[in-house]
Amino acid sequence: MKNLKKTLALVAALTMTAAVFAGCTSEGGDTPADTTAAGGADTTAAAGGEIVDTGDQLTMLGWNEELITWVNDYYFAKGKAPEGVTFNPVNFGVGAEEAAAKYDDYFASGEDCDIYNVEAGWAMAYLDSEYAAAMSDIGIADSEFDNIYDSILAVSKDSNGVIKGATMQSCAGGWIYRADLADKYLGVKTMDEMQAKVSDWDKFLATAEELKVASNGTCTIVSSLDMIWEVYSSARSQAWIVDNKLVITDEVNKFLDIAKTMADNKYVDLTITNWSDAWYAVGKTDDTFSYFAPSWGFVAGGYFDSATNGGTSGDWKAIVGPQGWSWGGTWMVVKAGTDNPATCADIIRSICLDPESTAEFMLGTGQITANKAANEIAVAQGYENPLIGGQNHWEVLAATAEAMELVTTPYDAQVKSALQASYQAYVNPEAADHVETKEECIEMFKDKVAATITTLDWE
Repeated sequence: MKNLKKTLALVAALTMTAAVFAGCTSEGGDTPADTTAAGGADTTAAAGGEIVDTGDQLTMLGWNEELITWVNDYYFAKGKAPEGVTFNPVNFGVGAEEAAAKYDDYFASGEDCDIYNVEAGWAMAYLDSEYAAAMSDIGIADSEFDNIYDSILAVSKDSNGVIKGATMQSCAGGWIYRADLADKYLGVKTMDEMQAKVSDWDKFLATAEELKVASNGTCTIVSSLDMIWEVYSSARSQAWIVDNKLVITDEVNKFLDIAKTMADNKYVDLTITNWSDAWYAVGKTDDTFSYFAPSWGFVAGGYFDSATNGGTSGDWKAIVGPQGWSWGGTWMVVKAGTDNPATCADIIRSICLDPESTAEFMLGTGQITANKAANEIAVAQGYENPLIGGQNHWEVLAATAEAMELVTTPYDAQVKSALQASYQAYVNPEAADHVETKEECIEMFKDKVAATITTLDWE
């Protein structure tokens, strides 16, 4: 029982205080066998393999209220739940990085749990654990995921390729730029013209220089360097950890070159970081030209709304930008041993897999989904986003969702954080731990990873 706890501690970078538990993997075919999982609950009580509920309460764990609210609003509140099954949400009210410790404590307590939520950066640790049921164990065949984007489906699988997670979201991202400033400084009048000027990173940097000269240095190309990192790091061609060794591909070197160029030429304000007050405030001024945003950033109440509301809202347009990318995402995992497998399966089908009902979720929330067929239905009905002048951002995000490449490991959150701290030390001469060369930056990165993930092999 110590292996998974150790893994979760590494993945979440948190200190675990609850009882430890073992990690193991369960595989299943399209027809589930009669199983009694941890906690003693029989998930397939009916003869002949029929999936039935034996519980009258569906308990769902989350670190915040978002996914809990969606399940309530688009399933329980619509009267879709079986008669007699009530919804029991457990919201820990913490950041995603703190969720693993909360889950660890909760699972050790033996309290009821049917579904819990995981984030892309640390999903694999749970999908590989004994606390995740295969979708086939609750009666959902692999073929029912045929409409899910390949990159998202990859994150839904454990390390043996068994589907154990499902999400209604595609967190595909786009690039949002100030259309009025594009006309003023660059002479750009259409989205196609703008896309041509930022269609790859070399063109992006060239446009950053053009913008700097035209604005006399008053307008940066993007709101923060961290935004570039979120985009660039999401589209790796190889996993961070392979054969228990850190993999530093040429993509890391290329990003460090981009970051250094942007910093040295003042294409970005290094004092502004994601989620800071300044990051929100600069969007209300003419001091920055763009934000990158995933689907959850485009909607009312999202960070782009907060950054522009009361200032420049409506002056922006969205395009694909230099590359397809994504940021974040929340997956539902059915806890092995659930006494409500049929209801769990129905929830997943209703807001993740069925095109018509998933499109209903998309139209109601403004979130583009992971389901290609659902997206086609919703896009055809039209959507006007007032934050970007009435443009339908779904059309942009559907294109980037197709272009996304997601390669995940249980260690992604830790590795990304380590490189982020290292590049900031490299590009910012005012940093307390500043290093002068790219080689020193990479060594710092390795040291930070080694200190966080102590089980890796090093040559």
